[in-house]
Amino acid sequence: MFGQLKVRNSFKCEQFSVKKGKDFYKYKRGKKEVKIAGKSLVLNILPLAPVNLPEKITEFFSVSFPKIHISPRGKVIVFLKVPLEVGIFLEGELIDVFGFAKEEFSLYGPVDGGIITRQVEGEEVSDKIKGDGESLIIPLRIKNYTGEVKTISKLILDTKFLDIYYKKKQVAVEMVKLDIRELPRVRYLNKSYFKGMEKKKAKRQILKKEDIVEMKWGV
Repeated sequence: MFGQLKVRNSFKCEQFSVKKGKDFYKYKRGKKEVKIAGKSLVLNILPLAPVNLPEKITEFFSVSFPKIHISPRGKVIVFLKVPLEVGIFLEGELIDVFGFAKEEFSLYGPVDGGIITRQVEGEEVSDKIKGDGESLIIPLRIKNYTGEVKTISKLILDTKFLDIYYKKKQVAVEMVKLDIRELPRVRYLNKSYFKGMEKKKAKRQILKKEDIVEMKWGV
């Protein structure tokens, strides 16, 4: 599903269709239509993090999931399944985007200093990635550096630094680490947990490993 799509005369799938006319191609999804002039057409269909719909107002998304209790000094790797979005690109320009999550937003933190996030529900799954073209997997490594039991049920991710990996209908983000300290921090590990997948780089790459999200209003 994901990758390069070369259209000769026409193409049709469950989500959209492309039809060649006399002077242009017509991309159509529901009520949305895009006319593309040219003798040939190559589209890139790429997975996106769920932050673009109904319009992009934030780079952050918040994942809520069933509570996980972490023992003192304990660590664990969990896999969270969340809905993704699909971007249709023409020569690097985004011409359409659609998704599979409810279009909801939330405020993480106080009104006068919090972060607006796109809110999605996460489901804990096994490490055997099963691609459906509608969801992505977050491999999350959690480590509790404190001497107390901690309860985790929320994760905030900044998509500016988040690489996405894909293979056919299988999609996952890079490995993410949640450090439970006095001030919890989210780190991006700049590698894929799953092998043999193609990488879609994040917008910002310089000193990525030094960039973190501080979850100072709770996890």
